[in-house]
Amino acid sequence: MGEGYESRGSVAKNAAMVCRSAIWDLFEQPCVEARRNRDHRQMGRQRRGGGRSEGLAGRPEGWQIQPDVIIQGPVYDVPAHPRNNVIEWISVTVPTGFTKDTWVTSVQIKPEHPAVAHHICMGFNPHSPDVKYFEPVWQDKERDEDGSAIPAKGPTFGPARPGGAFRSMAEDCYLPGNPVADYRDFHAAKLVPAGSDITLNLHYTPNGTAVTDHVQIGFTIASQPPQRRYVSLSTTAPMDSAHFAIPPNDGNWQSPPADVIFDQDVELVYMMPHMHFRGKDMTYTLEYPDGRKEIVLSVPHYDFNWQLGYDTSVKVPKGTKGENILDTPTLLGHT
Repeated sequence: MGEGYESRGSVAKNAAMVCRSAIWDLFEQPCVEARRNRDHRQMGRQRRGGGRSEGLAGRPEGWQIQPDVIIQGPVYDVPAHPRNNVIEWISVTVPTGFTKDTWVTSVQIKPEHPAVAHHICMGFNPHSPDVKYFEPVWQDKERDEDGSAIPAKGPTFGPARPGGAFRSMAEDCYLPGNPVADYRDFHAAKLVPAGSDITLNLHYTPNGTAVTDHVQIGFTIASQPPQRRYVSLSTTAPMDSAHFAIPPNDGNWQSPPADVIFDQDVELVYMMPHMHFRGKDMTYTLEYPDGRKEIVLSVPHYDFNWQLGYDTSVKVPKGTKGENILDTPTLLGHT
């Protein structure tokens, strides 16, 4: 997303880190799990957990889940040819309308025009009276004639923050070919406190045709508390231009690491590296409390056109350090 590079994986509920993943703690035996979505593109599938078959027949058009609740998100005019052919990341907050604590079992973020949606991510936040609903906010960045943000002119990466304070915006995402987060495979759900808001981060990539995009968010809801609680977090390398600065003519520059610390025993089951044009490979490494190191994921040929996640099952003890490192060539355009 943007010029930053993001990794996704599972982490403990109160871990001293920011790590995009799904995590949940078994109420009596903590563990961490993450979303699976590779099968959602199939017309029908057999769920491991419930053993039931679920196809797309009978679902509302464009939905890959059968939503119990559909929340109307923002409407945004995407121009055909904006200045530098770049639209800055947009942040918008909408109400959930949940009047009581709610267990969400799956999420689908659905843009009306996916051809111009590079990503649309969302997070749940406590209601803040200083944040206006449906009001888009963004940060204008000074860019060169090619559209690249100029490091000397200020931050080159990151979303605007409604109300000026930190807000979760990357718990679950729409990505091309990766539209659904389904926690039901793991007998889990995400707890959304009553009165919560949703803040979305929208990244549009104009394609020469002006469209008005309407975003909707669909949820399935648990009728009773689940066996496990699902939480989503994210991590990224330092984003300031002093530390993340790709030198010219270096075809294998290694980024600063994105470090995380697990503060309880967890099970890591899903990781999703996310980069843009300049990212070419990423490695996930765990350093256990006894000093042992293990590479749990290596993606040697990252492709911007494929937003892929990777299933795994790794028992991660409390005190483990996680590290993500990416390599980038100095080629190909801007983000």
